[in-house]
Amino acid sequence: MKIKEYTTYYKNRLRKAIDTLSKESRINLSTTGVETDSILFSLTTFSTHWSNFILLDNSNKIIAFSRIKDSGKLFEIQGFFVPQDLQRKGYGSHLMCFLIGYTKGKKGKGLTLEVRKGNSKGIAFYKTFGFKRTRLKDLEVYGMVLRF
Repeated sequence: MKIKEYTTYYKNRLRKAIDTLSKESRINLSTTGVETDSILFSLTTFSTHWSNFILLDNSNKIIAFSRIKDSGKLFEIQGFFVPQDLQRKGYGSHLMCFLIGYTKGKKGKGLTLEVRKGNSKGIAFYKTFGFKRTRLKDLEVYGMVLRF
């Protein structure tokens, strides 16, 4: 496995990866409010403050991705995604460890993210890395933070 910074080179490959998701993963995407086009838009809208990373397997197939914003002290993770049929295989952990190391390397003091209140698997996953629930942003979304 390897992690690459997302560039326009990967745009069509990511579209294909999303288009070939299993029906179960597509349902999971839509129930969490994440639409395919918004994923692609967020990854193709480049900014000096956002870095986009994709996780590739040994055959260079895109299997996970995330977006992180350098906000100075606390970096913000947005769009952390591993298809449901690829979860619990270490891909998410590999990507999260990279994001933690990336943030520390940039002298960040921690990471923040938002997770849907009903996403018990996601909340449990983030807690394994030390994230703490900080607030209920609205009726559906928790804020979480990991401080170094």
